[in-house]
Amino acid sequence: MSLPESERRALPQGLAKEQAGPLLKNAENAGAGMVMIGLALVAWSMYRYWHVNRDIRRGVFRPLDRALMSVTLLLLLSGGFTAAWLFPQN
Repeated sequence: MSLPESERRALPQGLAKEQAGPLLKNAENAGAGMVMIGLALVAWSMYRYWHVNRDIRRGVFRPLDRALMSVTLLLLLSGGFTAAWLFPQN
């Protein structure tokens, strides 16, 4: 499979044509995963806002510190693994 001339010129000099496909595919997959995680975080934020607002009005609010710390740690770990996966050391 050959790249079109415009794409061949856009590749960095040290990157072989054979390496361009899988590298760009991995970045595409990582980007799609980030979009999915972002959508899930937006949905969770809306859910949490609704529940916190309701609990504050009732006077029974309890913060979910463990849930917040768990989600933050999960996102930090997944971001680190994604960076290591996208930029492997040869």
